[in-house]
Amino acid sequence: MLPWCANLLLSLLLTSFSAVPRDLEVDPGGTLWVLSPREPLLTRIHPDSSTDEVYLDMDGLPAGLALSPGGMWAVSVPSLDRVMVYDSDDFLLEEIPADNPGDMVVMG
Repeated sequence: MLPWCANLLLSLLLTSFSAVPRDLEVDPGGTLWVLSPREPLLTRIHPDSSTDEVYLDMDGLPAGLALSPGGMWAVSVPSLDRVMVYDSDDFLLEEIPADNPGDMVVMG
């Protein structure tokens, strides 16, 4: 089941990005995390409508996004055969080799 605001958020995303996002997640605080369809960029849209952007310094486009309960987050990058893991302050912690990674799910 989608959150009550899903239709509004999807409308805003299509207006903002003019295309379907590569991936999106909603964290427990209600912030929407969106991977840009055209560049290595993560945008967070907070419940108060403020936004912040994180440019992902990489070659290629991330394909999947996963959020951990502890605040870490990761993106998969098929063109690099890597999963990039970031801390809650958006610092790259680790690059994990992975054969053609796609969408991801964090459990636990």
